[in-house]
Amino acid sequence: MQGDDDERVRRLQGRTLPALALVAALNTLPVTGTRAQEPDALPAVPAEGEIEIDGRLDEPAWAAAPAVTDFRQQEPDEGQPATFATSVKVLFSEERLYIGARLSDPEPDRIIARILERDLLITQGFFSLTSDDDAFFVVLDTFDDDRNAFLFATNPNGAETDALLRDEGSLNVSWDAVWQVASTLDEGGWTAEIAIPLGQLRFAKRGPWTWGINFERVIKRRNEVALWTSWTRDNGGLLKVSQAGSLTGLAGLDQGVNLQVKPYVLGRATHVEDETASDLFDDESGASGDVGGDLKYGVTPNLTLDATVNTDFAEVEADIRQVNLTRFKLFFPEKREFFLENAGIFDFGIPGFGGPPSVLLFFSRRIGLEENVEVPIIAGAKLTGKAGPWSLGVLDVVTEESVTPVSNFGIARVQRDVGGRSRVGAILTHRAREGESGSAAAGADTHVQFSQKMSFDGFVTASDELDAKTSAYRAALDFTADQWGWFLEQAYLGEDFDPAVGFVLRNDINRQFGTFRVTPRPQALGLRRVDLRLNGTFISSADWERRDQNWRFSVTPQFDSGDQIEIGVQRDFARLVDPFVLSDDVIFPADDYWNGSVTLALTTSRNRVVSGELSLGDLGFFSGRNRSVAGTVQVAVNRHLAFEGGWAHNAIESPDGDLTTDLGTLRVNWNLSTRLFTSALIQYDSVADAVEANVRVDFIHSPGSDLFVVLNERRGESGDPFRSRNRALIVKLTKQIDF
Repeated sequence: MQGDDDERVRRLQGRTLPALALVAALNTLPVTGTRAQEPDALPAVPAEGEIEIDGRLDEPAWAAAPAVTDFRQQEPDEGQPATFATSVKVLFSEERLYIGARLSDPEPDRIIARILERDLLITQGFFSLTSDDDAFFVVLDTFDDDRNAFLFATNPNGAETDALLRDEGSLNVSWDAVWQVASTLDEGGWTAEIAIPLGQLRFAKRGPWTWGINFERVIKRRNEVALWTSWTRDNGGLLKVSQAGSLTGLAGLDQGVNLQVKPYVLGRATHVEDETASDLFDDESGASGDVGGDLKYGVTPNLTLDATVNTDFAEVEADIRQVNLTRFKLFFPEKREFFLENAGIFDFGIPGFGGPPSVLLFFSRRIGLEENVEVPIIAGAKLTGKAGPWSLGVLDVVTEESVTPVSNFGIARVQRDVGGRSRVGAILTHRAREGESGSAAAGADTHVQFSQKMSFDGFVTASDELDAKTSAYRAALDFTADQWGWFLEQAYLGEDFDPAVGFVLRNDINRQFGTFRVTPRPQALGLRRVDLRLNGTFISSADWERRDQNWRFSVTPQFDSGDQIEIGVQRDFARLVDPFVLSDDVIFPADDYWNGSVTLALTTSRNRVVSGELSLGDLGFFSGRNRSVAGTVQVAVNRHLAFEGGWAHNAIESPDGDLTTDLGTLRVNWNLSTRLFTSALIQYDSVADAVEANVRVDFIHSPGSDLFVVLNERRGESGDPFRSRNRALIVKLTKQIDF
């Protein structure tokens, strides 16, 4: 068996090495910046004397520093000066970068500041990065490569959000740095003072240094987004670091050793009545303890080694429950910090565009989870970062024998920057189980940026064997401008394509997808924009036998208030080659089905204390109809307390059987400060007749170090959703040690 495994790997290497050779050949091409406009420059000045992070900017060094003040609107009035004055200054010392922002506002009592919890400030807008609060954002392109950056954000409460930006589009909010911020609110507006230790950043070891930098301000009550540079709507915005300004004057910077060790101790008490294993509970009742830890080391200024031993994810929030009304797999996003950090380097596949992805060659939830059952991780290591124009990612993880044999997962990823914003790359994944033959997959991909508005993405890949049935490819062309855009895609997935460490929503398909959008901005009726969109999807088997098709037209007016309405109509065709078993009582026979659907969705602005979403659908569902209702209500009582309740109801009626499903959620956030957070997630599932609760308390007792208290409870059985079944109480203490 091992010989077969080795032979598969050799064959895959034979396919991957030519792709890697192509990547290496492209190493001779120049790597140049592509800033769309001559960038503005902000000189940073040395921080003379001690800088106290108190949100006041009253030290002499701040008074002597030059400021940038020319902020212009991206929304609502593109290119116009920001409504209220904004001033930003930058200082530096040998070990820290300081950013001070004065954000004037003549009506400070109307400033919206409800968020205290970490990493909640970022909201992705239509063509912009925004927030549900008044907020201030900073991006730092520390290698000045016009592609990648660090992002930091705060609000008048001094809440912290940080993220890694990769290739001007992939934003990883799960990355956490240790930094300081303080904000103050007064009669003239608010002030933010930020201190970032240089050891939390990555930059060239030797100067002189010039960094890309940009700033954004959100004035929430006006739904206004204003930036220093890159304020255009046509592929501008904070994420477009190729259009950022320049931070000059930096000298004498020192990253330090760049070594962090983060051990943990954990205690757990579990009461189990239902012995069905899950990711939330042990197999049996009792008390237990554990120890383990993580290590992070900056091998070079931009290559980071992450290592983990006896990895534990007890503090991770529970998955949001789903009811599967489709013929395909459910997709649950990754939430575990070890796998999320620097995860963008391993991206390879077809993104979901609002739904589950079609293909991921590497899906980290295949590691440490098997059919929603937790599999203990013995150890793992990950090396990620850049070396010149090369982006590198290597991951190796070993899991214990549990519901599966001892397993080893290996991922190797390489990409090379080409020109200003294009790239090519290759990936190899492998999974080996004790006593079994291994399984591997390999592929090569490219992203070509023809202009600020047009790009091409494509890949070819195969799992185990080089054969049409085990292969997949994709080619996609995207044009995105403010007032119109289009997208075309051709994808093929062979019937036996199955990457062992990946995710495939549906194989055995040839799929053509296209969308065309027109977005006028009428100056009437309080409208900010109207999105008119036509989508078409055609799916056949890998052998070009007709399967499914869909046409959808939608109209989405969005108002200056932030409210939005979407009306959609669609026409669907589905061919069932085999019967579709939705439940024991609902089975749709193999046949051709034509249907029409109408949907309505209303979304109110989060500016208000009470906001929400409501969606209604009269959907064709094979031989019948599905009348669906779903909605959520958010109540922001104050900056400490917020509630969110939701319900989703499906009522399917057909000659082949009826089915009704309900999913309910209640989320409560009670945050006492920017260092003490409490959240509760309660879910009801009518299909499982179950109620689940996940209550989490997080106290940041020192920078980068947490005390977690987590309570998980599951109740219910057929006919009695509140019968107690399983309960677990977990206490976990972490301590970050910096060297």
